[in-house]
Amino acid sequence: MPRFIPDQELDRLMPAIDAIACPFQRAALLVARWSGARRTEIQRLPLDCLDRYPDGTARLRLSGRKTYKERVVPLHEDAAEALQKVIDLRRNAPERPFTDERTGEEIRYLFMSHGKLLSTYYLFETPIQDACKAVGLVRPGGRGGTGRGTVSAHRFRHTIGTQLAERGAKLHTIMKILGHTSVNMALVYAQISDQEVLRDYQAVLGPGATLAGPAADELRSGTLPDASVD
Repeated sequence: MPRFIPDQELDRLMPAIDAIACPFQRAALLVARWSGARRTEIQRLPLDCLDRYPDGTARLRLSGRKTYKERVVPLHEDAAEALQKVIDLRRNAPERPFTDERTGEEIRYLFMSHGKLLSTYYLFETPIQDACKAVGLVRPGGRGGTGRGTVSAHRFRHTIGTQLAERGAKLHTIMKILGHTSVNMALVYAQISDQEVLRDYQAVLGPGATLAGPAADELRSGTLPDASVD
């Protein structure tokens, strides 16, 4: 099962990510949080990756390096604003375009410095570990025994898939956003989570639940006439 990030951990983690000083790291993690994109897809975003739907919602273009198909997904405004700051920083950069090895197309990549692509380790692993430690989301281990963060950037992808499934998104939507080509891969997220099972259990069997249809409350309180009971 995908290891999605529980809401209470997200609530602790996201302010620490918002406070990251490096605009490249902050934008990369916010895009990961809100797009469901793979780390390598974010690393290789082109300079013109961001635009808007007709209603003004931010729209992200992903090259789909694993599926070899470009896809377009909606993007939360927090991530769009962070991404736009990096775009503005890089717009007049002097680096030469790179040639895409698959298509031969020349691409100006967004996450670059001194003529080289920034590594996924720099963009994701380093800042997510620092953010986890800042808010106490750690487990024993790590360098010097200081602990290792419990959240990885890849878990944002699992979180998006799980949230979409739990909140009623169509299977096709989950596939399109996550870039899945197989229905079986997307179906993993459509399985009911533990929290959803708990909610259904409590709704049916928990305190105050209606167990026997519309007349249950009257039956409990003794106001249902004997004739009706009979």
